[in-house]
Amino acid sequence: MRGIFVLGTDTGVGKTAVACAIVRAARSRGLRVRAVKPVATGSAPGRHPDILDLAEASHQVYTEISCWEGIAATAPSLASRLEDKTLDISEIVSRIRSMDSGAPFFVVEGAGGVLCPLGRGVAVADLAVALGLPCVLVARRCLGTLNHILLSLEACASRGLRVAGIVMNAVKPALDLASSEAAAEIRRLCDAPVIGEVGFGEDHGAALAEVAWERLASETEGE
Repeated sequence: MRGIFVLGTDTGVGKTAVACAIVRAARSRGLRVRAVKPVATGSAPGRHPDILDLAEASHQVYTEISCWEGIAATAPSLASRLEDKTLDISEIVSRIRSMDSGAPFFVVEGAGGVLCPLGRGVAVADLAVALGLPCVLVARRCLGTLNHILLSLEACASRGLRVAGIVMNAVKPALDLASSEAAAEIRRLCDAPVIGEVGFGEDHGAALAEVAWERLASETEGE
């Protein structure tokens, strides 16, 4: 498979906006794109706003993007238990792999943060590992983000998951010292590249237009 798995340091950091920007950029460069949201919670089936946004960006129908949905606005592991819905990770991985025809470029968006639980001992990051895709880590530009980023990078490294880049996303209009210096500081603290910074209210596509997403993607042999 070839593509990008979009992970977040937390929920509400802007994963969907970044994923849609990647989809549109890849399509504009002539790539055959397949958007996927393996797990989604917090909305009635068929109405999840993240999946609707991805459908609009990719020109796919909703059911081509969605794999598993829970209604409760909770972690998938809890939603599956409360709603008595089986959340079979191997089944989701198999379904996504079955879409790998005609050399598509996958843009897969995770749920919650890197370690958002899908079940006992299984997190969202493990889906990226199972699919053999590198990840782009989306983080807030705010006080505390350095801790969130470094913890997320450590969790990815422990799984052998390659972080192709970090996108710093402003989710609030105020830009204090910690926010404005976050990207520069993370560059000093670790090797993972900061590939983009998005200001509050800024168009993600325009802000990330120069990123060569296809170069960040890896290709692995399907099993």
